Amino acid sequence: QYVAPVTQEPSEKAGKRTINSWTDRHTISPTYDWDDINMVVPAGDTIIDLGDTFLPKGDSVIMIRKGFGKTRILVPIGVGVAVEHAAFYGTLHFENKDSMLHSQSVTAYSKDYDDAPRRIHIITSVGVGDLEVLAV
Repeated sequence: QYVAPVTQEPSEKAGKRTINSWTDRHTISPTYDWDDINMVVPAGDTIIDLGDTFLPKGDSVIMIRKGFGKTRILVPIGVGVAVEHAAFYGTLHFENKDSMLHSQSVTAYSKDYDDAPRRIHIITSVGVGDLEVLAV
């Protein structure tokens, strides 16, 4: 089933405020226009699925700060990915490689990052937990 996105003319950049929920969030719409993500999560597992998202050309950002828990980010194939991950204790799984972190930070890029028309920059900081970035 194809669902065409409903778009609107860009408006002035006046800023916005988003309230982060402590419970599960459910979205009814099957497709999503992109908006950069900046979230703080005290604890728990987080899944961000970009599979049904219309990413604009150029660079987009996901920023997550988390106390404890696993984070999984699903990125469409063909999107270039840059990951900056910092952890007190945890693992980064990216491009079929695992990197163990102990009070460290790591930066990694997908093979197609430089040539991709759409790129996502993932910046995460976590106390204890794993980050997994998968192409879908």
